[in-house]
Amino acid sequence: MIFILYASLILFIGVLIYLDRVAVKTYRSAWPKAEHIQAVLKRMREQTEIIQAEAAKLLEHQQKIQEDLEQTKKSVETAVRAAKQTPEAAKKLFSVLKTQRKKAPSQP
Repeated sequence: MIFILYASLILFIGVLIYLDRVAVKTYRSAWPKAEHIQAVLKRMREQTEIIQAEAAKLLEHQQKIQEDLEQTKKSVETAVRAAKQTPEAAKKLFSVLKTQRKKAPSQP
C-alpha cells in the first residue's frame, strides 16, 4: 500500500516537472512571436496616426479649395451680371449721345 502511495507521489512530481519544462519551453518559443506581434501593432498604430494626420491636412486643404471656388464663383457671377448690364448701359449712352447730337446743331 505504501509502495502505491510513493509511486503515485513520484509520478505526480514527475508530471509536475514535465509540465514545468513544457510550459517554459512554450513560453520561450512564444515570447519572440509575442514581441513581433507587439512591434507590428506599434507600427500599425504609428501608420494609423500618420494617415489620420494626412487626412486632417487633406480635409483642411479641401476646405480651402472649396472656399476659393466659392469666391471665384461669386466673382464670375458678378462679372457676368455686370456684362449683362453693360449692353443696357451702352444703349442708354448711345441714345443720350444721339439725342444730344440732334439737339446740338439746332441750338446755334
